[in-house]
Amino acid sequence: MAPKGILSAACLAVLFLGFMQSSFAATYTANPPGGKWETGSTWTPPGPPGPNDEVVIKNGSTVSINNQYGPRVIKKVTIDGGGVLEDEHPGGGVSLNTDYHEGVVNNGTIRTKDGDASNKSSGSVVINGGNMTNNGTIQTGNGHDSADPAEKAGDSGNIQVHGKDIENKGTLQTGNGGDATGGEDDVGNDGGDAGSVSLEGTSAKVENSGTIQGGDGGDSDHGEAGDGGSAEMKGTVLGEVKNASSGQIRGGDGGSGGYNGSGTGGSVTLDGDETTTNAGSIFAGSGGDAKANTSSNGGQGGDVEIKGRGYEPSRKTSNSGTVLAGHGGTGSSHDGGPPYAGVGDGGIGGSVSITNSNPNGGTAENT
Repeated sequence: MAPKGILSAACLAVLFLGFMQSSFAATYTANPPGGKWETGSTWTPPGPPGPNDEVVIKNGSTVSINNQYGPRVIKKVTIDGGGVLEDEHPGGGVSLNTDYHEGVVNNGTIRTKDGDASNKSSGSVVINGGNMTNNGTIQTGNGHDSADPAEKAGDSGNIQVHGKDIENKGTLQTGNGGDATGGEDDVGNDGGDAGSVSLEGTSAKVENSGTIQGGDGGDSDHGEAGDGGSAEMKGTVLGEVKNASSGQIRGGDGGSGGYNGSGTGGSVTLDGDETTTNAGSIFAGSGGDAKANTSSNGGQGGDVEIKGRGYEPSRKTSNSGTVLAGHGGTGSSHDGGPPYAGVGDGGIGGSVSITNSNPNGGTAENT
């Protein structure tokens, strides 16, 4: 047995350490009209916030992040209605690493700027760590257009959330790819690809009762058009996935292409490790139509996959909602002389699959 005095000293040391840790944790509230994350005067108390802190962005405050400093490591972020978290410049993006037991609650707006002449592609929104609840809007900007035959138009940024419980009651929307107008005949630049939405929860629930929308691919006058954005909800390590009756998930449409082809429609995937349920509406994106007089093919339509791998026979993959694959785009003929004369084919339509790969007898139901 340790001497009484030594035991008391050890207890005091533990208590003191806990006190010191809690005393260094704070809640930082953005001061209207907001400012840069790294600027002390943006916050009360003066910041910037650290890894053990919580952040609150209230109505009337817009806080901008410069991603050259890397992801913001923070315990918890709460954005009230009318509050905004955005990137500081086009192409920058918003990236948050939160505490595993906390996360992000968004009742306002998280967004990235449209691409511009210097940064043609818009930035992504990336959230890693804990829980994420979205009651507001998370959106990425559009890619920038390009008239340079040697330069692809800008892509839109993605929305990526990886954590525990993920619930969307609001809107997750990626931007459109930029349009490409440079070139002549069958030599030109390509359209930008649209951003995609990816929600992945580990040992938790991933649920949508709002709107998830992939952007549309950019058009191209002479090159290849951009692809539409896809949408994925995934539950790993006994995770559950559900699109509720009010939930709407849409893949983006492929862009309209010139001589080198049109864009593919964005696919939609629901993938639960335990149960996967769709009671809402799912629409994959359509393939882009070929531009007139180009003898080019239409783009392929997007697929819809609803799949599960529950380890018990009672775990089901089920659909009681509306599911539509994307249709193929329209091909285009060219009535001029060689080498452009010909007729382009229509794009192949997408497919729908509802499966359960449980080796113990799980079921897949379509009602």
